[in-house]
Amino acid sequence: MRNSILILIVITTLFSCFHAKKSTLPEGRVEILRDSYGNLISEIPYSKDSLIHGVAKYYNRITYKLKEEVEFHYGKMQGVRKEYDSYGNIASISHFNNGLQHGRYSEYYSNGILKASSDWVEGVALGESKWYFPNGKLRLLNLIDYDKKVYYVAEFDSLGKPLFEEGVVFSPGFQVYPTSDSLFVGQSVEVRAMAVVVKDRITELVFEYSDTSFTYKLDNIYLTHQRGFSKAGKYHLKIKGRIFDLNRNLLKSQMEEFEFEVYN
Repeated sequence: MRNSILILIVITTLFSCFHAKKSTLPEGRVEILRDSYGNLISEIPYSKDSLIHGVAKYYNRITYKLKEEVEFHYGKMQGVRKEYDSYGNIASISHFNNGLQHGRYSEYYSNGILKASSDWVEGVALGESKWYFPNGKLRLLNLIDYDKKVYYVAEFDSLGKPLFEEGVVFSPGFQVYPTSDSLFVGQSVEVRAMAVVVKDRITELVFEYSDTSFTYKLDNIYLTHQRGFSKAGKYHLKIKGRIFDLNRNLLKSQMEEFEFEVYN
């Protein structure tokens, strides 16, 4: 796949406090650090256990404007993290859960127009990662599957014209439950799939068994398929993916096959 694929990497900012004067309020309050000229470096709230707890604020060492504010819960990043440029404009917003990046990451141009966005699950980029031109038009789209692999890439010019496209209809990196090889009568199989869903196209996934089939028309890249079994036996599953234009002309197709057995 194209070597120029961009990967959004969000790096937790560390602050430096050389030549800092330190004044501390009673434990359980806020620790304030200033430089030798009295300018704010940071404001860090602590719990009574001396863990960062609350909204920590860090300031730009040149402009002295707010540079970053992060929500902590007893020593771990929990909630929203905001970064600001040297003029005080919002530069990025990210979300954390139990110390790991989790949720939507958004990066902005200085005028507030969205520059990039990506989805994160427990510290791993998953799903859509997008980059935009300053005029707001989509520049690059990456789709990342459950195996952390990019399964689709599309690039556009500043007017929205497609320049490059490569990938599959759906990712072969499925999540299947139960995870063991043993499936019994009365249980259900659950398949979590990720497909390509883009503007002005129709994406369908078909789960075709020997005794029945299920067809899904997707409005987002995620699909969870469930099916229960009332009879024991060997089953054959074909997963067919199709992408059409708005006139139902077939543009691309794909198929994966699986076999499994259901026991009494």
